[in-house]
Order: sequence, then structure tokens, then C-alpha cells
Amino acid sequence: MGLAALVVVASVIAGCGTDSSGDSANGGDRTTIVVTYSVLGSLVSDAVGDNADVVVLIPNGSDPHEWEPSAKDIERLNNADLIVRNGLDLEGGVLDVLNLAQEDGVPTFVASDHITVRLVGEGEGLPTGDPDQEVGAQDPHLWMDPLTLKDAMVALGPVLVAQGIDSWSVLDTNLIDWRLHSTDREAQIYSLTQLRLAVEPAAAESAARFASIHTRARLLPLASEMRRTGEAGLLEEFMEFDIEFHRLLLESCGNELFAALANVVAVVLRGRTELGLMPAQPKPEAISGHEAVVQAVFGGDPDAARTAMQAVLDEVRVAFSDAVPRQRPSA
Repeated sequence: MGLAALVVVASVIAGCGTDSSGDSANGGDRTTIVVTYSVLGSLVSDAVGDNADVVVLIPNGSDPHEWEPSAKDIERLNNADLIVRNGLDLEGGVLDVLNLAQEDGVPTFVASDHITVRLVGEGEGLPTGDPDQEVGAQDPHLWMDPLTLKDAMVALGPVLVAQGIDSWSVLDTNLIDWRLHSTDREAQIYSLTQLRLAVEPAAAESAARFASIHTRARLLPLASEMRRTGEAGLLEEFMEFDIEFHRLLLESCGNELFAALANVVAVVLRGRTELGLMPAQPKPEAISGHEAVVQAVFGGDPDAARTAMQAVLDEVRVAFSDAVPRQRPSA
């Protein structure tokens, strides 16, 4: 999951809740996701954007252990396309209704089913007498640990995809990260590689025309560091320099739409390393290819810059095809 989603988590905990989206769960053609409380609601909203209605069930500031639903809330649950809930009996006052909706066939994602549940330690529980505050009890407060939420949201990704990926914010970096870590990985890699092949050679060509001398000079040490870390097999360091290399080109090419894809490319490059789709040591031709791009951009040669970047991405396409072979999608 990207940093943006974790920032959303922090802001919600600080008091910036997610408003309910109205009565959309009562009908209509749009996909409706009912989420039990605001932290999960913000994360889901961050992924789907304006392409689905996200309804937060429990009002912000209410105790999820005790809040009870109205008849209208129950109707929303029963008409939802998907319910996202915490689990571990956190939503105590609405638990029976949630269970009935699930039994009646409403697709339901229970976040706590997809994490390593933390147990309450000695001296950690509050003296409230609640069972979940006792030493050794399962801690249902998932929002207290952003890393725990990350695990849950990675698992939610395929569930969102199953609702119809064409209706989601497909360039949202969180959704891309989730798809890369899901069974939909092959399709996501194919789509992103095609996007990069269409955009990055043109971005390199434009950077050779329009980038400032300061930006061109910044590329030189990046290429040098990529060679040093690549030849040493330092994949994490290599990845960071590679991300900065592609970000700099996209952001300096003079096209604001290309620049907006810098974070998308960063997620792809990180995913390639995290998923073990990078060789133990980057291929020499990949390192040389990045250096050729730098030399062309620095020298102000647009045609050479486009050709060199095309070669870099052709190597990426072949590497991905070898790692995750798949059939080309039918038209």
C-alpha cells in the first residue's frame, strides 16, 4: 500500500472522518460499498474515488462497540454491493445485522480475517472491564497500526477488482499496489507495461528538448549510482535510484499529464522488486540502456533519447513476460 493511504489513516485518526454518501445503497446503478467505520471508509474511498458510492455506517465519533443501526441503516446493508467490516466483534451493536446480511448473500470483506491479530499485552488494556481489554485478548482496534491496515487493504484489492475493475480509479497508486499483490497481478503488469511503453519514450524525447540544464545534470549521478548499486546486487538501493531516474524524466518533460504518472511508475518499480520479479543483479544491458537515455537527454538529442528509452522498456517487457507469462488479452 502507498504512503498516501497511510497518511489518510493518520488524518482520520486525528479527527478527519469520512462523510456518509447518502442514500445510494437504497438502489441505483452505481456500485455501493458500505463500510462500518470511518478509517476503513477513508481507505476504500481513496481507492474507488468518485466511481462508486462509499457509505460509512457508524457515524464518526460514535463507539463502534455500542452503536446500533436504524431501519434505514439495515436497508443500506441489505442493498449493498459489498460490505467492508472490521471483525473481531468490534461492531458489537450491529453484529447481528452484519451477519444476517452476509448470510443473505451480500458480499462481505472482514478485515481481521486477513491480518495477524495482535494480542493485548500486560499493562496495555484500559480498565474498562471490556473483554477486548484483558491481557491476551485479541485487539480489534486495527486502525492503531497502519502496517496491519496495509495487510488488510492488500487483501481487499482483489475483492474490489471482483466488483468490476473498469469502474475503479485504475491509476490510483493504492489500487495498483493491491492488484500487483493479488491474483490479478499478471493483468496489472501487462496494462502498466503497455502504459509505460506508450508514455516514457515520448517523455524522454521531450526531456531532451525541454529539460533545464540543472535537471539534465541531475541525471548523470543517478545513472552512475544505478550502475554502482546494480553491479553490486543492491536491489533496494538500485530501485530507489531507478524510481528517481524515471520520476525526473517524467516531471521535466514539459507535459503535466506525463508528470502525473510519476507515482504510478514508482509503484510499478517497487512492486517489481517486492514481488521478486527483478533478477538478483540487473542485466548489464538494462544499466547501459539507462545510461544511454541520460547521455541523449543531457546532449539534447530527442531522437536518441526516445530510442534509448524504448530499448529500456523493451527489456522490461521481456523480463516481465519471462517472469509472469500470459496470453495477450482478447479484443
